Amino acid sequence: MSVNSPTTLSGLVIQNNIFNGYGGVGLPTYDAGNITVQKNLFENALASSEAIQIKAATVTGGCNDSQVLDNVFSAATNNGGADVNFSCTNSNSIGADRLGNVSSGDTTGSSFVAFSGVDGGISVTNNTATTTGSTVFFFGNVSGTAVIEGNAFTGGGGNAISIHVGSDVGTSDAVNTGTFTITSNTSPAISAVSTSQRARSQRRPPW
Repeated sequence: MSVNSPTTLSGLVIQNNIFNGYGGVGLPTYDAGNITVQKNLFENALASSEAIQIKAATVTGGCNDSQVLDNVFSAATNNGGADVNFSCTNSNSIGADRLGNVSSGDTTGSSFVAFSGVDGGISVTNNTATTTGSTVFFFGNVSGTAVIEGNAFTGGGGNAISIHVGSDVGTSDAVNTGTFTITSNTSPAISAVSTSQRARSQRRPPW
């Protein structure tokens, strides 16, 4: 399945599907802001694949208000990317929610979710994920708010939450100037790596 629009869509819901044995990307979207992906199963990805890529290809704000809710990811990503890869660099998008998802079985240093080009209005809450890479990965450019709350993360070779500026990781994402609120999660480690950013973390046991 592929979702592509020359202008930002509104109100599209992708629900109650099984994505099994896909190659490349199970669900790629292009400029499909205001999309809700919920209650789907992504499993058994072929080699060098990932579950969801939400991309801003040509439209400013092409990733606006994207929601990924209550999905199950089982061996869904193995390309070193992320189960949900917000590939929105330079789009100045706002609003991305990850709520109530469960992920396990990722390999090759893959993440649960990665953000590039989403400037703020980010919420990662009440998810359960076991990954081999950094579970939540920020490439930079966060000028608004990012809330990471109530999650249960188990990592492998990476960190639970990794915050970067684009020059650290080979993208054009700018320095973070927004506020990161990290609270009430269960995870062994947090890494915050960037230059000249304001990051606020509220940690409650167990960490």
